[in-house]
Amino acid sequence: MRLHDSLGWSISDPLPILPEFSWIQQHGNVTDREMHRTFNMGCGMIIAVDSSVAQSVCKWLEERMPGCAIIGEVVDNGHKVTHANPDIVFEHY
Repeated sequence: MRLHDSLGWSISDPLPILPEFSWIQQHGNVTDREMHRTFNMGCGMIIAVDSSVAQSVCKWLEERMPGCAIIGEVVDNGHKVTHANPDIVFEHY
């Protein structure tokens, strides 16, 4: 949501959910949306780069910080974050 006033994110390939988050969700009876809003599901830093260099940037980062992945793209759908899980949509921050 901090990217731009009129651009958003489409997270089409989120990182795998770590077991501790599944445990919290199950035992706390927390919705998918609330888990992602509160914990970001373990997804740390997200950077936006031009799609023409995304693979090379990801490879460079992966050599230094295992676990890096391309999880989606910047989209012109308004100031909104959409997710592979349709229950997870954020339209304000």
